[in-house]
Amino acid sequence: MNERSNWMDKLPEDVAQRLGNCRSTRADIRILVDAKWVYMCQTGKREECFTKEDALVSILDLLDSNGQSFDLSQAEYDSLKHDSFGSQSPAACIDKEVEKLLPEWCYVYLPSTRGLGIIQRGEKGCLEDQLFTPPSPLAPSGKATGELLARQKNAQLGVTPAQAAAMSAGSMFGWDCPAADPRAYDVHGILKKNKAPNDKAADRPAPRRGKNPQR
Repeated sequence: MNERSNWMDKLPEDVAQRLGNCRSTRADIRILVDAKWVYMCQTGKREECFTKEDALVSILDLLDSNGQSFDLSQAEYDSLKHDSFGSQSPAACIDKEVEKLLPEWCYVYLPSTRGLGIIQRGEKGCLEDQLFTPPSPLAPSGKATGELLARQKNAQLGVTPAQAAAMSAGSMFGWDCPAADPRAYDVHGILKKNKAPNDKAADRPAPRRGKNPQR
């Protein structure tokens, strides 16, 4: 029970509530599988030769015990078992000091869906939150309200604008890039004009400029 509660701690509140009430949706399956797989990787299961398919089977068994059976197509099954972490485990490429400064997950506004997405630390890309994505009545009405809603949801999680901005950068450009460090942002989540904390290139001396040699 303790292991289950640990991986469930990584779930968005609405997904966890639906799971607890045996009312999970088809869209929840990917979020459940990803959360389970993140937990398995962080607890060393990947090194024990477990795969993301094991996480998928575990979730499907859990849903089945809740009286919910989902008939997945082969394409859906293959997509769900795909390990988007590549050859590395979650957060493997994140500097350990930076990793301590990042939340496990946060919300972000997605212009492509006009709804909210969920970024998980160490993972490429993000997941759609169907509860806050059209045609849901809880979806934002536009970019401004969407970004505001994401900030409000993050604030409820204790995630600062700087952390959210760093999570967004990491999910898009890689978790080892300087912009994935929350210290590179001000309190409003705006990238500072000075160098990012991990930007070693900025420490290099500027090349000397002198007169062209006489010929």
